[in-house]
Amino acid sequence: MVLACFSAVFHCAKAVTMTVLAAFIVSLSLVAEIYHRDGDVVLAGCQLAALVALGCGAPLALGVMLRLMATDIVHSDLDPLTDLLNRRGFHRYSRRRLEEAGKHLNGYFVVTMVDLDDFKSVNDNHGHAAGDRALVDVGQALRRCAGNDIIAARSGGEEFLLAEVSHSPESALASSIRAAVSDTPHGLTASIGVASMPLAALDGQDRGQLIDALVAKADSAMYVAKAAGGDIVMNFDEAAHRR
Repeated sequence: MVLACFSAVFHCAKAVTMTVLAAFIVSLSLVAEIYHRDGDVVLAGCQLAALVALGCGAPLALGVMLRLMATDIVHSDLDPLTDLLNRRGFHRYSRRRLEEAGKHLNGYFVVTMVDLDDFKSVNDNHGHAAGDRALVDVGQALRRCAGNDIIAARSGGEEFLLAEVSHSPESALASSIRAAVSDTPHGLTASIGVASMPLAALDGQDRGQLIDALVAKADSAMYVAKAAGGDIVMNFDEAAHRR
């Protein structure tokens, strides 16, 4: 049973099936021996049922439970409306990306904060269903801009976060996002803040704290962009000079 449970946890379905089949065959052999020795059909049947439950049922149930738990973990990182990552997922994947990027000290880790301008008017004038539709469309636009290499998340409300490893602290992604939001059929624009740090600064630093610091800087730059009228991209360093 221990071997079968080990297979259920660490191996593929084929390995689990073969292990369970082997356990069933062993169980039949043991039961046949009991019947040959005692001649008691009822006892042999009970022994078979118990052995099958332990040798086959337990690992299968464990495998199903672990896969359901893995599915729950994946979905706990997703925003249910846009199907982008949520803030928790953003931090999880950003930490992973920083761990991978830490092996290569060339380039920058760039965080982009996107806030939809005057989004409240969409809800007020057209209803919350229209607001949700607009958020879904913006999420799809961000996903197209981000592709497979950039982390994209809805951080809450009408705010979105993106993270990438780039050769430049000036992310070209932000301008693409600004244009993509404007192209959605809702008359929306976005205020966008960008913050970055060189990957060389990762050495010995807490990844979670670095991500939080970059998000705070991008958020600060975004508010400067919004105060300037919105529909613009603002880098944190440029925003600092405008204050």
